[in-house]
Amino acid sequence: MVARTGRGSMIDARVEFFDSDRDETKAVGQLTVVVRFDSNEIGRQSADLAGVGGHARAWDSVTETYSMQIPLSINPLPGRIVVLQATFEGVDGSRMTASREVRWPETAR
Repeated sequence: MVARTGRGSMIDARVEFFDSDRDETKAVGQLTVVVRFDSNEIGRQSADLAGVGGHARAWDSVTETYSMQIPLSINPLPGRIVVLQATFEGVDGSRMTASREVRWPETAR
């Protein structure tokens, strides 16, 4: 979801984790999502998913995802592609990455 507020645009990123059986699961570690436009970083947000407090701040029980509101430094042009890159550093030393291209809407909600 993309929103334009009085503070500028932001992206509401939703991140899911799955175990080896493809069942949804929670994660313990550091989650960072970077937003890029034309290879330039235009937004970044991190969440510390250690302990109950970290999960409570980032976990959305309705969608069962980690929700991160990422403010953007610029408004991409309508119809252009932005890339969301998620990196997770687990407390056990594991590292996972994923990315997704998102077409910037003609009009934001």
